[in-house]
Amino acid sequence: MGEQKRGPSPAGSNNENVDFEDLEEGVINEEDIVEVINLDDDGIEMSEDEEESEEEIRHFEVEKDDSVYTFSGHKGPVFCCRINPVDKTQVITGGKDDLAYIWKVGEPSGAVKLDGFKDSVTEAAFSHDGMYAAVGDLSGVIKVFKVGDQGLVWSFEIDDLNWLKWHFGAHVLFAGDISGSMWMWQIPSGMCKTFSGDGKSNNCGVLFHSGDRFACGYADGTVKIWNLKTSTPVYTMSETTGRDDEVAMMKLCIDINKSDQMLMTGGADGNVTFYNPKTGVDICKVSCGRDASDSIEAVSFSPPSYHLAAIGTLMGNLTIWDISTMSERSSLSFPDGIVRLAWSPLVNSAILHTVSLDGVVATIDARSNTVIKKQLGHTSNILNMDLSVDGSTLVSSSDDSTAKVYTL
Repeated sequence: MGEQKRGPSPAGSNNENVDFEDLEEGVINEEDIVEVINLDDDGIEMSEDEEESEEEIRHFEVEKDDSVYTFSGHKGPVFCCRINPVDKTQVITGGKDDLAYIWKVGEPSGAVKLDGFKDSVTEAAFSHDGMYAAVGDLSGVIKVFKVGDQGLVWSFEIDDLNWLKWHFGAHVLFAGDISGSMWMWQIPSGMCKTFSGDGKSNNCGVLFHSGDRFACGYADGTVKIWNLKTSTPVYTMSETTGRDDEVAMMKLCIDINKSDQMLMTGGADGNVTFYNPKTGVDICKVSCGRDASDSIEAVSFSPPSYHLAAIGTLMGNLTIWDISTMSERSSLSFPDGIVRLAWSPLVNSAILHTVSLDGVVATIDARSNTVIKKQLGHTSNILNMDLSVDGSTLVSSSDDSTAKVYTL
């Protein structure tokens, strides 16, 4: 079992150089001021980066709000949102306020606060049966709660967290961190396996539908396929970008098709690479960005009946790729960056949903390459989204401190 990381013990106060008799209550002399600290509204010190990030958050007016419900419990940007797979009216969200909430649509007074985190909550998800909720913050604190009574059943701390995912059929939790490791725990026992990388950030991961392998994309452009039983890599695929900067090599997103016969990754260089996961061989590499700086933010395979893949970029390019012919089927250009996308889970559907930095929730028919619906409501960048299991509901989270629920 991996060893749990623990934070330092609280330091004691050192008052050896302070003469309390020289202190006059309520009086501060200007010459005694050592540093002026900027505090936010809650009295917490703000770093220069936090000040700049708050200034950079853009806000805009919308002509209407198409959402059916808005959750406004967070103070600050809401980074993650997930719908309970067995109850589409129950949602979990996490934000910059170092908190997560479990709430139900239409019940504003029933939200349950989950706290005890050290940094922004960037990952939250329900287990396949809705029994547990896993929550992770940017610093690597991970907690699992029992849904219903919201009691804490397990906690752990790793290096800075990049992603967190449940197994689709068991109470097994996976995480990837900035040091390159992948972790696997059995919940609630906490039995652990670690899958060590090469020191490069483990940026994204996906579980094979067979349930016994896992693919991870790393900051150096490497993709590893792990055998979960033996904790060993089955294949390691590396590639070069033709550019010297390390950022361009980063893998940012990953997906595998339903038959486990094709894997795709999106990179910071605007390229998508398709692999044969059974042989570890690259099938092809295609450029989908407007230029080399247009990073791939989201990739997703369609339901098997249509043999399609969707690719979204930071500059707003949406490419639909035909994986049966390995050629581009169509493309659309959006006015702002696509941050997440997901196909309708219905078996015979070619409907795709996207969310963008301009606050738009879009529904696209991939067969005709047309946007059939746009829904508004958010007044700032959308950061994340999730679909209900039946494809009828979408939840999105935003820089505007809200999560919104839409009917599709």
